[in-house]
Amino acid sequence: GIQERVKALKDTPGLFGWYLLDEPTVQGTNAETMQRAYRAVKELDPDHPVVTTLCAPDRMGEFAASTDVLLVDRYPVSLEPLFTVAIHVETALAVTGGKKAVWGAIQLTCQDTHRIKRGGEAGLMVSVPRLPTVREIRCMTYLAIAHGASGILFYAYDGMGDGRAFDDPKRYRGILGLTREIHGLGPLLGGDCLRKGTVPGQNGVLVSYIVRGRDRDRAVLVATNAFDRPSGPVEIPTPDGRVLRATLQPHDVLIKRWGDDVPAKKRRRDGGEQ
Repeated sequence: GIQERVKALKDTPGLFGWYLLDEPTVQGTNAETMQRAYRAVKELDPDHPVVTTLCAPDRMGEFAASTDVLLVDRYPVSLEPLFTVAIHVETALAVTGGKKAVWGAIQLTCQDTHRIKRGGEAGLMVSVPRLPTVREIRCMTYLAIAHGASGILFYAYDGMGDGRAFDDPKRYRGILGLTREIHGLGPLLGGDCLRKGTVPGQNGVLVSYIVRGRDRDRAVLVATNAFDRPSGPVEIPTPDGRVLRATLQPHDVLIKRWGDDVPAKKRRRDGGEQ
């Protein structure tokens, strides 16, 4: 059945790739089955990537060989620190030795409602379910990028009624503004990883950062504070070997560019244009 579908669609002009399976560990699919399915696709269409969502960090290594792109999803709002997104991205990079693309699936939906429908997650419940704010969405997006994600998808899940991401026009505009912002940084974010890491602030908060670009004169620095308290003063390495001194507020994102690859348009932190 997979091969019939690939034969029918592989020459479609709008085809980007193949989504092999959503969360195989949740579906109860084993690594051998995934590998057979992956080979069935690649034998007929070696030119389009295969994408698979992997949600269990301790089992990512089992399925890494059966996908070209590891799409990792962790939806922390509102029961977990946003930093859990970084843990999933780093795990995916580690199991592939950095040899495969890792993308981040960013939460737009109300995961609290999803948990309640399933009877709770790890015994935790919430009394007032809520959607992530645009500020939290922006922080999770750049947090994934800061830890090495080379692609971003937004997960809305509107069809299941678990909080509709686009009902609020202001929220929708904020999300669209974020996508425009990322697109504008694309020429630099698509470059090499020149520097990457975490640095501790004086308040014990880890600030995640990455420098991507073509060289030290054409690069972008992205730094995030994914925690609920200010970082305190922190020193972040820059492309030219110096440090940038800053204090990042909770869920704050800092972006600094070198060179002329992207327009110098200013944007507010909520993703809207200024």
